[in-house]
Amino acid sequence: MQTLKLSTKNSLGGDNYFLYKSNGKYSFSSLEELYNNSNCSEIHLPSLEPNGEIIWVKLECMNFLGEIKTIKVIPTNGLYFTCGSKIKVPVIVNVLAIKPKKTLQLRLKGIKNMSKLEKLWFYSKIDLNIETGKAEDHIYGFFIGFFLAEGNFIYYSHRIKRESVYSRGALKRWSREKGYKTVDDYLKNRKSKKIKGIQLACGIKDLEKGYIQKIPFSTNVNQYGNSVHVTIYDSEAIDLVCNYVDGSTSKNKYLRQNAFNRSKNFLKGVLDGFLRVMDIRKRQELV
Repeated sequence: MQTLKLSTKNSLGGDNYFLYKSNGKYSFSSLEELYNNSNCSEIHLPSLEPNGEIIWVKLECMNFLGEIKTIKVIPTNGLYFTCGSKIKVPVIVNVLAIKPKKTLQLRLKGIKNMSKLEKLWFYSKIDLNIETGKAEDHIYGFFIGFFLAEGNFIYYSHRIKRESVYSRGALKRWSREKGYKTVDDYLKNRKSKKIKGIQLACGIKDLEKGYIQKIPFSTNVNQYGNSVHVTIYDSEAIDLVCNYVDGSTSKNKYLRQNAFNRSKNFLKGVLDGFLRVMDIRKRQELV
């Protein structure tokens, strides 16, 4: 049985993210999360045979190597990874026009010895063994990608009714019990905030390109100069986002694991919505 083992010579930072398969389900998480929460005997990672065929190899073990100095590699496609100084990566040496298709010549090169002009090789055509799904899956996935890129929740506001002595007294007591100095601080931070709707922010060009028209729910669209705000109060839309997305800000929102097992059309829609809507400036900030 083929196995994949991490060692000091090809160490990776804990903030690198991996697609993996466990108990027949696909998941996506950081190496640190894998190390802390997973059973290695159940994890398989994608790899390549010499002929280019994708295979899933069993992860034998993971070793925590302590605090090591890592290098952050940022290619022009916006993806990045962190690694130790001794790791080797595949570099494109030449492109051969061998029929029926072009063939790449690759070689492994130490990350410290690479120049900015050299091209890293990325493989991004992993075929997941999940159903293709319906055409509407792409539409819902596009909406999820839109939310990941430029969306946030709208919450119900909790106000103290002046005419209700009980309401004011109860809120003050709960605030003290939770350790907050004021009622306002308590209301802003309590976890039981109820979601009222969804707001998407984008540019006038996104409206002109028809991205907003792809949203499969009723929308209220308001334009402010070159900015467009889209508000959605549909309960089905809220349930859809809550089912597949976790986090609430642009830097901590992420797909839940069940999103990777819905369908291929859904995942294509997520990528389509995210990459088309998110502006270049924000992509650079995330990196």
